[in-house]
Amino acid sequence: MSCAEYIPAGHDNAVSRQYLRDMTGMCDRQMRSDLKASKELILNLQDGAGYFKPAPGEERLVRAYIRQEEARIRSIQEQVRKAKSYLYDARQLEEDLNTGQLNLKDMLGY
Repeated sequence: MSCAEYIPAGHDNAVSRQYLRDMTGMCDRQMRSDLKASKELILNLQDGAGYFKPAPGEERLVRAYIRQEEARIRSIQEQVRKAKSYLYDARQLEEDLNTGQLNLKDMLGY
């Protein structure tokens, strides 16, 4: 049975992950995968209330969810940018060591 079947409409009726685990017998990873695959919109505002389907009149909560997830996307993108920069710098340093040359960044201490 799908997790979505146990999730009610309305923020005031939100259910916890523990409740979903108890009802479905799924582990967290399975639940997340199942919720992601659902055709229904299921929200978790990270406010401690849990999972819910937006009820009529809760459009402001859908907008809050969008802002929350877009902020998460920006944060992840920044971490990926840092990781790419790290790899670029490491590759550049390796090339410099192989050629015996330093780049301007290394000379200036950046």
